[in-house]
Amino acid sequence: MITGTVRVDLTDVDPTRQRHRAAAVEAAPDGARVVVVVAALTVEPATARLLRDHAHRLSIDVQGQPRAVQRWVDALRTGDVLPLGAV
Repeated sequence: MITGTVRVDLTDVDPTRQRHRAAAVEAAPDGARVVVVVAALTVEPATARLLRDHAHRLSIDVQGQPRAVQRWVDALRTGDVLPLGAV
């Protein structure tokens, strides 16, 4: 099998600009691995929705600090973006 990896680095992006950076997944070929690198505990709802919308055709791997990864993975799995104090 031949596949590719697209890296989406959200570590240095203001939450209001995360969706713009994450839009790279729209051009990722079907079956590609997408590595989403996060630092912020705040999950921007439009960004989570965009990634979730493409999850059926991509393999999304969230990387970063444990609490940030937990929040992002939960948001992508469930579609629920919880307020910061909820975890």
